[in-house]
Amino acid sequence: MGTWCGDSKQEVPKLYKVLDACDFPMEQLSAIAVSRQPNMYKQSPQHEEAGLNIHRVPTIIFYKANKEVNRIVEHPIMSFEEDILNIITKNDYKSNYQIVTVIDRILKKKSAKGLKRQSKKLLISYNGKVTSMFELNTYGRILCGTNRIDEAIEVFTFNTKLFPNEVRTYMSLANTFAINGSPQKGIEILKKATKLFPENEYLKKNLENLKSM
Repeated sequence: MGTWCGDSKQEVPKLYKVLDACDFPMEQLSAIAVSRQPNMYKQSPQHEEAGLNIHRVPTIIFYKANKEVNRIVEHPIMSFEEDILNIITKNDYKSNYQIVTVIDRILKKKSAKGLKRQSKKLLISYNGKVTSMFELNTYGRILCGTNRIDEAIEVFTFNTKLFPNEVRTYMSLANTFAINGSPQKGIEILKKATKLFPENEYLKKNLENLKSM
């Protein structure tokens, strides 16, 4: 959770209320607070979040025998009562941001190259089914913040294909190339983007910034 996060402020008290009503043994609950500072974005001081794919907060992870069985991401699909009941019984529950779950699994098993190979198949499966470009944009930012640059580049590249009419997808990709020591690649991406969005002033300013690097 994040004490600075509106969703955490709204949802975490609801979760505690449900756990209290169920007499949940609180010694089995761990609460981890993460930062919003750029150099520690959604990371905790002791990095308990490492390897857990924490890209939205709050994220409530359910364990059985020390193994994750499911999670609620940012907010419940139905309600905490209904979502938790599903998880601890039939467990066919699917949390928010499934595209991130799928891509994170691919990256862990097959790296950035694996994502690149599967991008066409994923595009067919998820085109029109992802709510916003911010789903993957936020995830890409997390990857950048933990020095997984090659993976971040593939995620941002895929996002430009999933949301070709969103200016910010191109800017995120270009800026990631730039901070990774390849500003010229970023410039080429933004030059192509300016042909698609010739009136966008933010895009033009971003392009000039990269040219001055």
